[in-house]
Amino acid sequence: MTTRLKTTLDPNLYTQIGLDSGSLTMLGTIVHQLGEPGEYRGALHHGPDVKAVFFILADSNSPVAQVTVDLAGLEKAQSAAPASDAEEWCGCAGDSKDSSGGKRYAVNPRGYVLFHVQGGQGGYYVHLRRIDAAENDKGYDTRTLKNGDAFTAMILRPGAYSIRNTLTKAVAEAVVRYPIIGDKPYVPPAPVRIECTANGFDIKGRLDLGVGQGLVFNARTDSRIEIKLEKPDDGPRRPNRGRTGFQKVQLA
Repeated sequence: MTTRLKTTLDPNLYTQIGLDSGSLTMLGTIVHQLGEPGEYRGALHHGPDVKAVFFILADSNSPVAQVTVDLAGLEKAQSAAPASDAEEWCGCAGDSKDSSGGKRYAVNPRGYVLFHVQGGQGGYYVHLRRIDAAENDKGYDTRTLKNGDAFTAMILRPGAYSIRNTLTKAVAEAVVRYPIIGDKPYVPPAPVRIECTANGFDIKGRLDLGVGQGLVFNARTDSRIEIKLEKPDDGPRRPNRGRTGFQKVQLA
């Protein structure tokens, strides 16, 4: 008997074109270090609406160096759970099901929190604030990358792109080349690292990228990164091909 494995790809993965570090989708991730021990309350936003609440315990005794927060999963879990059972336990010492609702995480304050979107359309940002913070402490907002933060981006559609830091007005250009079909499977090149400083990007000339090649923006000053498609590249016209663009692939 032959078993056929059906693979389903989230259509948002290949229909999303632009990227914005202040509005996270499946193609972008923010890495942030809490720095100071304590308990933090996070609010997941989609536009002005708060979609979920979560908590992060930054414990100096914790061996956890990295925690991953799936923003789409948070919204889905909180919207589906009854109000009396909205909390999911993640192993934080001293916590219980009787504490205030919201998923809980634990990490060493010298470790990192990764905010990403596992599936769906996305468009999220996060506001994070210590529970015992002073009134005038506005906390951390992922719409503004702080010194030490990183924003990783992946571009899947070939074409010419503009890259902007909307807070420093720095600009750059990138071209994502249409992949060459050969005997060997295509493998994206290694990620490109870009420093975001008050003086601009440390990029010399136009970036030449492959499809799916990662971009890592290291913030050294307040930053918000926007990547916009300026001119698509649908590849060479082929015989018996009805239109340009990506061909529909059916996975068995």
